[in-house]
Amino acid sequence: MATRLISAGIGIVLALIILFLHNTVLFPIAVGIVAAIGLFELYRALQLQRYPISFLAGMLYALVVPSMAVGSLAKFRMLLTVFCLTVMMLDYIRHKTKMAARNFFGMVVGMFLIPGAMSSAVVLNFSHEKHGVIYVVLALLGAWSPVIE
Repeated sequence: MATRLISAGIGIVLALIILFLHNTVLFPIAVGIVAAIGLFELYRALQLQRYPISFLAGMLYALVVPSMAVGSLAKFRMLLTVFCLTVMMLDYIRHKTKMAARNFFGMVVGMFLIPGAMSSAVVLNFSHEKHGVIYVVLALLGAWSPVIE
């Protein structure tokens, strides 16, 4: 129990620091790390880490896409998407006898949904210079509002 409280305290402090530094490059990097952790947990729950090439392509996508949500790197987002999807499709063709279609579907859908959802936090943050961080906080509170009842 004490370990969970200590972890929660450290997590809250890190979240506050990241929200305080929301106009720096630290915010998209932190969002990318959170997206990669979420994707890793999904891949582990579906036991997809046994396909290392597709696994690494999905993790690369999750780490990098939030940094490409806005700004000068946004024009390369489609290139990264096509590259990672091509790598996953070639890995599926290579493992066709071992990789079920549902595993491939889980990898691709997870690769798009989790980083895409997390990238919306970066878009919200940079949508308004002054109030962007408030939009992010409101979005996070809205996601947890049924739990707060």
